[in-house]
Amino acid sequence: KIFDAECEAIKRGEKPRLKLTLGEYAEQYVVYIKDEARLIGWKTMRGSIRAFVEHIGSQVPLHEVKRPQIEDFLESRRRDLRPATIKGNLRDVRRMFNVGIQKGHLDLNPTVGIRVDKGSTEEPRIPTNEELKRLMEYLQVRRPWLNEIATILLYTGARVSAARGMEWAR
Repeated sequence: KIFDAECEAIKRGEKPRLKLTLGEYAEQYVVYIKDEARLIGWKTMRGSIRAFVEHIGSQVPLHEVKRPQIEDFLESRRRDLRPATIKGNLRDVRRMFNVGIQKGHLDLNPTVGIRVDKGSTEEPRIPTNEELKRLMEYLQVRRPWLNEIATILLYTGARVSAARGMEWAR
């Protein structure tokens, strides 16, 4: 049936659809996001796509990837990653399939309707003045080198990475 449909499409003057595997298409897609679309963050997208292909299998025909497989991939990521990262993985995979549709490799995006919860958005707990005082006293006695860093962080509100890069000259 598939071959007959392909022959009929050719008779109508349509281009025959390539039967790419997920691995083949993923390689093409990574080149596309890097070189053609020049997307910022393409390396992160590449990581999401590689993890997806590794989970599903590179030899699976692209048109045979279905929603349950994608949901299984996302569920497997929940063990090690935060919800925001998983949501980003879904966004990257969804975009890959959308480009596949635009390029004529697929008719439907199997990610349609899949949702990922953002996770908890609870506010971080801010230590009380008493807790900060006890921490600073402890550090002064037990970890003097860390006390200096903690003091800078406490009084500037800087992140650890910013504090490590500070220089007296600046």
